[in-house]
Amino acid sequence: MSLQVRSSVYRVLSFIVLLAVACAAPACAGGRLAEIVRVGLSSPSERLEMEGDAAAQEGRQAEAILAYRRAADQDGRNVSALMKLAQAYAGQGRRRLALRYVERVAAQNSADAALAQAVAEIKAATASAEGPLALAWAAPIGEDVPAGIVVEAGVVYVALEQGSTQARRAADGQQIWEIRTAGGVSAAPALGGGLLLIGGLDGVLHALTPADGRERWQFKTGAPIHAPATVTDGIVYCASSDGRLYALAAGDGALLWKLETAAPMNGAATLAGGVVYIGSGEGYILALDARSGEQIWNPGVLTQGPAECQPLIVGQRVLVGSGDSRLYCLALASGGEYWRYSTADAIYAQPAVISDTVYLASAGRTLTALDLLTGEAEWEINLGSMLIYPPTPAGDLLYVVANGDPRLYAIQRSDGQILWQMDTGDWPVSPALIADGLLFLAGKDGALLAYRLE
Repeated sequence: MSLQVRSSVYRVLSFIVLLAVACAAPACAGGRLAEIVRVGLSSPSERLEMEGDAAAQEGRQAEAILAYRRAADQDGRNVSALMKLAQAYAGQGRRRLALRYVERVAAQNSADAALAQAVAEIKAATASAEGPLALAWAAPIGEDVPAGIVVEAGVVYVALEQGSTQARRAADGQQIWEIRTAGGVSAAPALGGGLLLIGGLDGVLHALTPADGRERWQFKTGAPIHAPATVTDGIVYCASSDGRLYALAAGDGALLWKLETAAPMNGAATLAGGVVYIGSGEGYILALDARSGEQIWNPGVLTQGPAECQPLIVGQRVLVGSGDSRLYCLALASGGEYWRYSTADAIYAQPAVISDTVYLASAGRTLTALDLLTGEAEWEINLGSMLIYPPTPAGDLLYVVANGDPRLYAIQRSDGQILWQMDTGDWPVSPALIADGLLFLAGKDGALLAYRLE
């Protein structure tokens, strides 16, 4: 008896046993029996698809998509799961992912007229409209989700959550190098001191050579690193969710000092005048001596929620957002409060400042312009989705991306009017970065995009 036949016989016998056990219970009546038979005769891929159908009917869209993806991974010929996945992504506005799965269906079933019609409808629904910015290039960087990007000296560095880090030419998106780290990546990459720094889900900070990706050193913390590291004057400052801030020698990664707190530290540090400014999970905004780690503000400025927003230094002021839905404007030297501004939800994104205006994005979906001197609001708009990335100023505009929204917004700095909005094809997972006349975005579907600004 062949292996295939033996497998089929075993499957049938297993189902008979399953059916016998099920029929011993009262639930075996009517439609329940039909359901047992249907599930028992289904393949693993089909059962995953059924899980997706059930989740979709209950409105659990994220779980439905996960089940459909697992079904498609289990059996790449499961056209039904592929189509449902494409339709779900199209419904979310995630155009590139929808097209990716539609193309897989079309490649397998080009002769099926009904299927071809369904494929055409999804393609039409996800057709890219011309936007105000011309696409210079789009580079597929894998099916993994980018953890973040950074641009410097004509190179875009992108870190992916499953552990890949790539360097690509900013001019055309061509790959220069790619490396893999053992653990997943949980922080946006950072550049400084001749190093490319990658924070890991396994708590390891990797220091790479930007030119070729060669690892110079690594340092192990006690928990995932969710914030990009900061480098100044030969010292790397790395916050970890183990509740510590580490100061490391940029040359070899040797530990110089560490600050221990009682809660995760998930925000990046900012350096100014030999002082490290950083927020803590306990809600304190701290100022530390950059060389010794000694607290200058002791015990620090206490907020009523985790302070995970990277501080911004403007002249003699420090602007820091907090999980208590407030933006604090503090004196650089003493930590004394000039003013505070309350929003509807937590503030994760570092504000932007142009002249004497502060532009603040909050998880409460609002973008607000504030007077730097008084903290009074000049205008406010609601974009309908959480804002967790900083706004990017350029000329008279702010470029803004929202969480779970596939659009790039161009907003007038003077009055908050939306000048235009453009479909990017999927949810951006990074703020807009601008360099050399290009605007760069990373998409959740694993695509790196560059738009021309001129």
